[in-house]
Amino acid sequence: MRKFCFLACMLLLASCTSSGPSNNTDESLVVFSDPTSVDADGKYKIGPGDVLTISVWGNPDLTLAVPVRPDGYISMPLIGDLLANDIDAASLALTITSLLETQLRNPQVTVIVSQINSNVYISRVRVTGAVRSPISIPFAKGMTVLDLILEAGGI
Repeated sequence: MRKFCFLACMLLLASCTSSGPSNNTDESLVVFSDPTSVDADGKYKIGPGDVLTISVWGNPDLTLAVPVRPDGYISMPLIGDLLANDIDAASLALTITSLLETQLRNPQVTVIVSQINSNVYISRVRVTGAVRSPISIPFAKGMTVLDLILEAGGI
């Protein structure tokens, strides 16, 4: 029964692997990928719970730190509610700039994701079954099945 559980866990973990090219020459290592928080260009996508620092040059009243609400929107003076979910910071800065151009002359907007909170539970790897201590740990690029088994205390 233990061998069956171990084999089932390994197959389950192997099905979550990246099928793209890897810099690893050791084919026995399994590398996970996390497509949920990065777009096709490799830019981080903003999500609910993230905290954004929005700076409008020369307008300290419009420079603020704002959380992304659970509905994916942020609130900003002169603009109101604005959808920030599932886009990158540069795209959001361009959107804010275009919305402020009707009220300000040549606004210069910078958006920085100062706290990443949206992927706390999405980007996790869980190991259960025939391991000493079941765990749930944050995903890290380059993580392998062996790393997970070692974190769980072995089989």
